[in-house]
Amino acid sequence: MIALRDSAGVVQRLTRMTAGSVSSVIPGPDGRTYAIVAFGVIIEGSTAHAGLIAGEITRALMELGLEWETPVIHEVLLVRDEAQARARCLGDEINRGAEAARAAVRMVDALRVIRD
Repeated sequence: MIALRDSAGVVQRLTRMTAGSVSSVIPGPDGRTYAIVAFGVIIEGSTAHAGLIAGEITRALMELGLEWETPVIHEVLLVRDEAQARARCLGDEINRGAEAARAAVRMVDALRVIRD
């Protein structure tokens, strides 16, 4: 995990790299992390390697959520080819990035209600 800190030593961004994805965490104004959104695309080849990588990413993201007690939105996609990746990431009807951002906001709101 890489922590970028300002001159006062306050974490401004945390980045954790796992096989096939990068998760960036940008703390809120109070320094607390409210949600983590992981983006990535894994394109399947002719071997089972992509599935193994996807499984390890899922495990690592689960551990991150448990460790931080923070919602983790998993948007690392396992796709057949570049065309499918583009359709799922950049399409007008399906935009996984926008869906992930909305899910993160809903999770933060739900947890706020539960914790209060």
